[in-house]
Parts: sequence; structure tokens; C-alpha cells
Amino acid sequence: MPNPLNRVSPNAGVILGNIPDDTIAARPQLALKALQVISSWSHADKFMLDLYVTMLGGCNETATIAYLSLESRAAKITMINAVAKHVLDDKHIRLLNAIHKSAKSAAGTRDRIAHWLWGYSPQLPDAILLMDPRHAVLLDSGQSDVIDRLSKVCIVYRGQDFTKAIQDNHELCGHIRRLRLILRQDPRNANEELYRELCLRLHIEDT
Repeated sequence: MPNPLNRVSPNAGVILGNIPDDTIAARPQLALKALQVISSWSHADKFMLDLYVTMLGGCNETATIAYLSLESRAAKITMINAVAKHVLDDKHIRLLNAIHKSAKSAAGTRDRIAHWLWGYSPQLPDAILLMDPRHAVLLDSGQSDVIDRLSKVCIVYRGQDFTKAIQDNHELCGHIRRLRLILRQDPRNANEELYRELCLRLHIEDT
């Protein structure tokens, strides 16, 4: 589980925010795993588009264009929920809401990797440091306690953290795919096998 640097190694040095110091070059294997998190999330994002189009009756170029024109994730979720309210029954809406909850957590990890500052510590060869750019002012503050303050806002990510994020994204894709098959009345759900499986995977009581 990712933790602030001060909980992992309080006295570790931090190399972050310097253009010549390339984190990808310094931690190539970890950087590849981090990029795989972003790649696997893009699949989940595409599966959500497929689900949205399915709710509107199937292949629909206009619906696809409208969905992709929305820049924010929140706007896309609002659109999906608006359609779901009109076309899904309550039990399927419960599944969708649970998927949204899983997606929110997975998206948070993806966003940190994509938008936060990358760095590393010479004392932690098996880790990448990520820091919210809102804290970047600390790098130029010149204050005597800058290292101590940085150690509280730099988050340590190790290989297992990226691996879990990738697995979470793959699992999310599976959830979305199953719901889409259910809505398409796929023969594999003839006796609600897929529905019961998805309830189990999403920890929803089957009613």
C-alpha cells in the first residue's frame, strides 16, 4: 500500500522536480509498471463507453461522439447515470453504482500516476515517489524544514502497488463486461448466472 515517505524512510533523500533527473531512466522497470496502470485504465474507460452505448440500444455513432466530447469523468458518469435511470431496473442500477465505486478508486490511482510529479530516492531503489503538484511550491521555498515537509507529501509507490492497480483495472473491466452482457441478454446469463456472479464479485446481496 502506498505510504508517505516519512512513514517509510523519514531520512531518505528526494530527487524530484529536476528536469535532468529522469525518474523513468532511474527506475525503468517501475516506470513501465506505472505506465501499465494508465494503459489498463484506458481499457476500463473504453468499456464504460461500450456500456453507455449498450444502454442506448447498441452501436450508435452519435452517442459515442457525445460521450467522447465530455472532457471530465464526472460529466461522463452523470450522462451514464441519466441514461441508466431511464433504461435499467433497480437491480441493474445497483450493479452500476457498485461499478462506479470501484472505478472511482481505480481512477484515483491512474490520475496520481498521470498528473502528479514523479521522483525517486537514492535510498529506496525499489520505489518511485509521487507528489501532488499543489505541493510543488515546497521545492522552491528555501525553508530549512523543506526536506521534512517533502517527506510528508511524497508518496512511496513500489512494484506491488502498481501491480495491484493493474489487477484492479482488469477486474473493473471484467465487472463492466459482465454488466454489458447482462444488459444485452447474452445466453450466458440465461439463468442469471452472470448476474449472480457479478453480485458476488461486487459484494452485493442478490435480491
